[in-house]
Amino acid sequence: MLKRLSHADDRYREIEQMLTLPEVIANNKEYQKLIKEYNKLSEIVIKYREYIRAGKVPAVKRLHSLRMIFIVCTLCMPPTEALKLK
Repeated sequence: MLKRLSHADDRYREIEQMLTLPEVIANNKEYQKLIKEYNKLSEIVIKYREYIRAGKVPAVKRLHSLRMIFIVCTLCMPPTEALKLK
């Protein structure tokens, strides 16, 4: 699961970079698509980064945090994608 969250973080950073490109800004359809994906990933990535920064959280709290991240992930993605995580 951490691997998936890491990929989400990578994609989030990639989208951040893409949103600054003039050719993306000029293409309204592509820009809107990226903004939607960026906003969708935002809450997941923020929680993931908090978890990573905490680093030294006791194992029980880490497990609880992972469960919360998983719940947020499944709520923010289409049902078909959420089923793949389980």
